[in-house]
Amino acid sequence: DDVLVLIFLRVERLRYLNDLKLCCKRFKALYWKVVNLLEYPFKLSAGINEIAERLILADGKSIAINHVNGEFDSSNLDADLQRGLSKLPIEKIAVNNRSNGMSWIAPLINSCKGVKEISINDAMLFFPWKFQPLSECHSLETLRLKNSSFITNEIALQLLNSFPHLSSLDLEECAQISDQLFHSNIFTERPLRHLGLVGTDVTEEGILTLAGKSPNLEALNIGSCGLRLQTVEFLCLYCPKIRSLKFLKTKFSAEGDFTVLKHSTPPLKCFESLSLNGVRGDYDRVYGYFLTKSLTSLEVLNCSFTGLKQLNDLGINCPHLRSLNLDWNMHSWPCDYPLRTLFSRCTRLNSITLSKKTHFSDSILRAMSSSEISVFILQEPRYERSISDVSIEIIGEWGKTLRHLELPQTMLTDAGVQTLVSKCSGLSTLNLSNCRQITDASIQSVAHHLPHLTKLYLRGCCQVTDAIHTFIYQGCRLLNFIDLRECQCIHFSKLNQWEGTHLKDIHVTNLEDDRRLVSMQVKRSEAPIYWGTVSVLLSSSQFPRLDTRCQKMVCDCSSSS
Repeated sequence: DDVLVLIFLRVERLRYLNDLKLCCKRFKALYWKVVNLLEYPFKLSAGINEIAERLILADGKSIAINHVNGEFDSSNLDADLQRGLSKLPIEKIAVNNRSNGMSWIAPLINSCKGVKEISINDAMLFFPWKFQPLSECHSLETLRLKNSSFITNEIALQLLNSFPHLSSLDLEECAQISDQLFHSNIFTERPLRHLGLVGTDVTEEGILTLAGKSPNLEALNIGSCGLRLQTVEFLCLYCPKIRSLKFLKTKFSAEGDFTVLKHSTPPLKCFESLSLNGVRGDYDRVYGYFLTKSLTSLEVLNCSFTGLKQLNDLGINCPHLRSLNLDWNMHSWPCDYPLRTLFSRCTRLNSITLSKKTHFSDSILRAMSSSEISVFILQEPRYERSISDVSIEIIGEWGKTLRHLELPQTMLTDAGVQTLVSKCSGLSTLNLSNCRQITDASIQSVAHHLPHLTKLYLRGCCQVTDAIHTFIYQGCRLLNFIDLRECQCIHFSKLNQWEGTHLKDIHVTNLEDDRRLVSMQVKRSEAPIYWGTVSVLLSSSQFPRLDTRCQKMVCDCSSSS
């Protein structure tokens, strides 16, 4: 909600910006996308003046610049625009996706004097001289530079020197960053709290050097390197404030003598959040090493140690877990006992995400009845899970706290859905994809009992028909997203019935009347198929008919298309 999207496909259409006076009263984020800047460098400057005038009317705090192609001189960011931006409380700036020339970003950022966070994603073509003008952002606290092969150790040090209040630096996929970076004394002088080094050339030596110079470090992301557990203990010893560790594709070894170190190092009680993604190593010395009673958030994805013993140890050693994300292959397990035991011990869990490989059933849910769950996600499996209406009574006990529920490809019926929504009236997100037994009656219950629902996923619910639009219109007044893909009884031509709702995104595909849509495309004088606040439409048709006010379209095409 409260987001203004500006998409300029043709710069000469900027004369229509006067219409923004009607919609710039209130929004939280401005998304600014301009295509083919190189073709209209002069008209662009005049258009930017219009944008600046409109922005002054708003209270936006973040700007996202997406898919900018082409270079234009920073002089086009004239004084009017800079004055306009300086009057806005801009705190966050995000630049997404590769651009062929980005020297103009520095003047833009410098116009926002109070900016606290800058994120540049896929910035492949940044050069050292383009960072120098950013020194005016004295309030900058967070800087994220992802996938930039031109970021060297020297440039990283220059950035640290330019921003005295910088406390968080993420250099993900900046391949030229190496151990040499941490030889500088700036890490001793600067209270850096968060550092991201995934995809860099930093080795164990660099981590040890960093640990000795950054006592205020609170979070560290490491990836694609080999580490000894002894290095982690040194990190804990010299960085006592550390609370979050993320390891991506890291291979651990237990080489070295731990005897002296273990007597001088306190237990790893400081860790509260741990992420192990693609980690390899011996179970007894790696996985068991990290499991402590202080952990409140744990993520284990694609690791080499994912068996019955590990799951049992998790429940014993981490009783205070609040957030759990597991991606383990549990299809071959003979029973539900390991998961039942885990959830019966970790009674403080409020957020659970289980992968599509997880064997899950009603008996496991019974073990979770004592928890107060607010987020429960079962990623969609390749087979129908044995979760039936019996489970709903258990899930209903979370009704006061549950806000996000995903139960795709289960055996729920209309009766089960009605019981669920009557007890969980606070739900804002509900995913019932591929629950093939539910009908329009379920959606009627959803609309009646879930007034705060904003996202509804019904993909593959083959018995849901066009009649649900009436229930949505009358009940779910806050719903802004609905997924109706692979719903064979939903007709493209009936989408105009959604006018008047709050819907912004409708996902539709595999419709019965796709063939007829091809012939409708050439008759441009026909009435539009949909209009109103709907801004996004997904269709499998090669020629979907769109209203002239449509802002965005995405077509699902086959690989041979």
